[in-house]
Amino acid sequence: MGVNCNGGFCAWASDVAGFRLTLPTEAQFEYATLGGKHQASFPWGDVFDRSKLWCSDSEFEDAASTAPANRSSRTFFNAYGLTDLSGNVWQWCSDMYAPYSIDATTDPHGPVATRGKERSVRGGPWFSIDSDIFRASTRFRNSPDEWIDGIGFRLVATVKN
Repeated sequence: MGVNCNGGFCAWASDVAGFRLTLPTEAQFEYATLGGKHQASFPWGDVFDRSKLWCSDSEFEDAASTAPANRSSRTFFNAYGLTDLSGNVWQWCSDMYAPYSIDATTDPHGPVATRGKERSVRGGPWFSIDSDIFRASTRFRNSPDEWIDGIGFRLVATVKN
């Protein structure tokens, strides 16, 4: 079961919150992951450090499933105060999965439709041990109709001007 944010959960959550909530675009997710460090590979810098994320190859003995919510004393927070943007779970993005455009774009939005129906996911799951999976630039894809325990989501609040 995936996340439908053209209706469904995001519409419901927006009604409850009183403002618009959506899945982040891939660009928004990467920007948030890096916490303002535009050229970094990971939220903490350029060198992979498994002690800063939740994965099965981390120093945490209990990293055999998704992270418990009450582990803040063992968590890396980026410059924006966000955590688990690398590691723990892949996170749904609003963009459909397709090749990037070669044109430089500020705050790009990905394609709304492709031949397939796969959406982009970012962040890397707890069950991975490959450091490249946890890079801020790494992207993967999954069908919203499929469920795996390594995919979750965060919502983005739209600020009105």
